[in-house]
Amino acid sequence: MVKQQKHNPAKPHPPTAEPSEPLVVPLENIATRYLDLWQDNLRHWATDPDALDKWLNETAQQIKSPDENTPE
Repeated sequence: MVKQQKHNPAKPHPPTAEPSEPLVVPLENIATRYLDLWQDNLRHWATDPDALDKWLNETAQQIKSPDENTPE
């Protein structure tokens, strides 16, 4: 005789404490960080032309065949 197991729903997660910092980041902070990252890239490419060539080649490959490079 097969013994049926009783349905045992998972216990709900206990409530978490309120974060000390808000989770919502102001849009201005996101925009500033985005521009900072691009400036970092430009500085890197200016000092390392091989890095720029690599980035251009990878970007061109994505543009030529985006479906082949997209994970399923």
